[in-house]
Amino acid sequence: MPTGPSAIRELSFADVDRIREQFEPLNPWRDTLKTPFLKLEQENFDSNGERRQLYAYCISAKLYCLFNLDGNRLLVRKPSGHGLGFLQPPYTVADWQRTRGLRWEEDLPPWIFEAWDFILSRELGLPHEPPRWLKQPAVMAVPISTPQVLARLGCFKDSLRPFTTVTVPFPKKEVSQLWTGYFIMPYTEKLNDLHGRPMVNVVSGATFYIYDKKSLTSSKSPGWLSLKTMEDEINHLRARTESKYLHSEREPMQ
Repeated sequence: MPTGPSAIRELSFADVDRIREQFEPLNPWRDTLKTPFLKLEQENFDSNGERRQLYAYCISAKLYCLFNLDGNRLLVRKPSGHGLGFLQPPYTVADWQRTRGLRWEEDLPPWIFEAWDFILSRELGLPHEPPRWLKQPAVMAVPISTPQVLARLGCFKDSLRPFTTVTVPFPKKEVSQLWTGYFIMPYTEKLNDLHGRPMVNVVSGATFYIYDKKSLTSSKSPGWLSLKTMEDEINHLRARTESKYLHSEREPMQ
């Protein structure tokens, strides 16, 4: 472009089909399964079977989202669960189905779609409503299902029973209170009511307490830690970009 970086030529659907056809001689299933070597997945089509322009928002190799745009209307088609799927869901698929009166048909849970809708809407400057669970504490539910998981529980590896599920909260790092390792606490689904709950460090065995500034007007005391929120995890995900290069001299892409 005259005033900016080099432009990338857009391929038409016909151009893409010609490229796909060039790979067909390599197709081992051409005569048996009648499946194209480079198959067009269902995300390329709308509900009527018409082919639609599909966009991709990519943060890194496993952090991406495929979506359609219809004016200001954003439709998330295929989000990545990487970077978010380890978190304890803010609600269950059953909750969503009961609230909406619909059946959820996707592989990933609906809150992952909500998260990517929020990310993309902010990036594209589209009108949107933030998810209601954005300020909810970010935690991970860990089932103690293998000896390897049990071994990672540090000083608790001999006191917790196999097949127990524990909650792993994510405290914010603070200069005034230093700690290493991570924390565990009894499993809970009530993530909006964690203030004052104890959590134990697996390295030192020290007990800390969860501080939620919405629950008290007093200042935080030593031994109390604030947790990261779902919004913190989403913002961290957006910052996990990979370096890409234009050519052999390894000039970074802008």
